[in-house]
Amino acid sequence: MHRVTICALAVWGTMSLAACDERGNEPRLLAATAAATPEVSQAFSLPVHVTTAAQLSGCNTGHGVSVALNGQLALPGVGARLTFYNNEKGTHDATVVAQGEGSVIPAGATITIPDRATQSSVSGAPSLSLQIVDGGGRPLTGDVSLGACGDSLGPLSGDVVLPATARASVASCQNGPGASIALSGALTLQAGVAAKVTLQGDSTSAAPSAMSGTLQIDIVPAQGTVQFAKQPVRGGAGGNPWIYLQFLDAAGAPFGQEFLIGRCSQLG
Repeated sequence: MHRVTICALAVWGTMSLAACDERGNEPRLLAATAAATPEVSQAFSLPVHVTTAAQLSGCNTGHGVSVALNGQLALPGVGARLTFYNNEKGTHDATVVAQGEGSVIPAGATITIPDRATQSSVSGAPSLSLQIVDGGGRPLTGDVSLGACGDSLGPLSGDVVLPATARASVASCQNGPGASIALSGALTLQAGVAAKVTLQGDSTSAAPSAMSGTLQIDIVPAQGTVQFAKQPVRGGAGGNPWIYLQFLDAAGAPFGQEFLIGRCSQLG
């Protein structure tokens, strides 16, 4: 399983992400990704399965309770099909000589929600409800009641669709009996993902102003980019063909346009 961990969120106004790469081949979450050349990108709607749980601490004290989230966003696989032509498309004698496929986002990749506590101003023993929203606060799931302070809180699980951009770049291309190509992939979540936490205090609280409150905890910031290690392309063609790329969904169906990448001699 490929897992991405959000290591840290910086102070509001200068948002950035620290890269987390416990093993060299794991994907990394970055605030910005340096693009390799050539790179192509395709906007699409990304289905994501969200699983998260919450823990409350500091109940029944004079300080506000703290909320910690954990869980993950499960991503679908996204692939790329490379088509090798003997000439540039649009010329009278352009024909397909071979095709190959590779992975842009590996199947089973996940973004891990870090277990990080956020303190609220709500004291006592409040109940908690949780809703997944985008970076602008637009609801992506329903508001689900998970329980109260001191209870075993239930999880939230749901499917959401996020506006995203898939990116692919040719990391290497070497001619031989067949072109040997490696792809690097990245995924940008345009609107970001956050958790809206609503705390409703009990009626016995001595401070009415501290009986309820709302927190919005960022999971992935807007324009957050997940970068994946380069993957080999299965299949190829000898000589110096013209190479075109088209993205594939998790079922292997092509979507978006077919992009001209170039010739292997230009990419090596």
